[in-house]
Amino acid sequence: MLVSISTRALLVLALTLTAAFLALPEGKGFLRVGALTLNAGENRLSSAVIDSAAGFAYFGTSNLTGANPALIVKIRLSDFTRFGAMKLDTGENIVSSAVIDPAGGYAYFGTTDSQGSSNPAIIVRIRLSDFTRAGSLTLGDFESYSRSALIDTASGFAYFGTNYGYLVKIRLSDFSRVGALYLSEAYPDAAVIDTAAGFAYFNMYSGTNNGLSAVKVSLSSFTIVDTISLGTGGCCDFSAVIDASAGFAYFDETGSVVKVRLSDFTYLGVLFLQPGGGAAVIDPPAGFAYFGRLSDIVKIRLADFTEVTRFTHLETESSASAVIDSAGGFAYFGTDSTPGSIVKVALGPYSRLVSNPTTMNVPSGKVTFDVRSNSTISEFQYSYYYGQTPGEIRFMVSGEGIGVANVTVPKSAVPRGGAITVSIDRNVTLTPQIIEDPNNYYVYISYHLSTHSVQIHLTPGAASSL
Repeated sequence: MLVSISTRALLVLALTLTAAFLALPEGKGFLRVGALTLNAGENRLSSAVIDSAAGFAYFGTSNLTGANPALIVKIRLSDFTRFGAMKLDTGENIVSSAVIDPAGGYAYFGTTDSQGSSNPAIIVRIRLSDFTRAGSLTLGDFESYSRSALIDTASGFAYFGTNYGYLVKIRLSDFSRVGALYLSEAYPDAAVIDTAAGFAYFNMYSGTNNGLSAVKVSLSSFTIVDTISLGTGGCCDFSAVIDASAGFAYFDETGSVVKVRLSDFTYLGVLFLQPGGGAAVIDPPAGFAYFGRLSDIVKIRLADFTEVTRFTHLETESSASAVIDSAGGFAYFGTDSTPGSIVKVALGPYSRLVSNPTTMNVPSGKVTFDVRSNSTISEFQYSYYYGQTPGEIRFMVSGEGIGVANVTVPKSAVPRGGAITVSIDRNVTLTPQIIEDPNNYYVYISYHLSTHSVQIHLTPGAASSL
């Protein structure tokens, strides 16, 4: 199919569907791309951290009966496989919170012996380089069941929110307890941190009166700055995420997500989803957050605080933990199941496009092409058109999941009055999306990966001239 080129045209066309290639509108591509069921006994993945640069995620399990120690399961992201597992010590049966310091080389997991326990929580330190235990720290009286955790690696501290409303400050350099701050009688079920501004925010749930609140804490003085109500009709604070650069936090309550402005710590509004809760992750540069809702994952656009789409990907189990690899374009949700499963979710192909510019000679001079893509681009070539001989842009794409490319084509490299066609591996024709400005055409294509060759044909003699 030929696509005529006109300076007045704005061509946005659907991509041809084939068994091998699937078109996705810009901003879509949010889908489950894999699931990994863990071994027997690796149950209820109640906490998780990620070291994106090293290519691993770590999921903590929970044995709610307290019969057996929990495990930390290490997942290799490159091929989405179980890399190994570490069994914790007796009494460390539930891993309820976690933080990671990749540069420092450690992860920290908050553990307890059983649900509802009044025994002090135990923080377990894991060395990342060889995946070994590197010590543990038992907290004080009334500092049981670490429900949430934050880390400020630049300042060298971690913070664990515990039952009975205590926030415990841990110094990383010598792995020692610095002190504790009493927040309230409520449970600090979820928390977010703005290290640049120096504040932490805790999502509190009071089981006595179903009160929901948020507490703002100054990290420098380790004091409470303010407390606001988030309502009285809900139950439980399942998760929280923060967009520190934009100045907003999002607190997940049963059935809804509450938006809070950080500058004046003000409740801005609520987005109703459905009863139930789960884990959450956020991708501020791409402009989306993702909230677990029972077996659903809901995609929320941050700009207007609206639901974009959702899908059911966890079968009958809710998500209990989640981590995000923003650069890679994936999130990983751990399920509250026996045994636990990890579901890999593609966040959308247009969220991360890397520029790959190439400058080449044409008869009119030098021109710069650019392939902005979430794929790995290689072997870029351009053949200039001559007379009725078509020109062609060629390059290789490789990766996994849904691939997209936005190819900038200078108009001086295109036959006047010509047309553009696109093919994959020279045997599958795609209908691209094309827009233009005074200097360039922008050719959008979408495809399933692994490795493919892309051809953009620049054909002289289209029906519509410039």
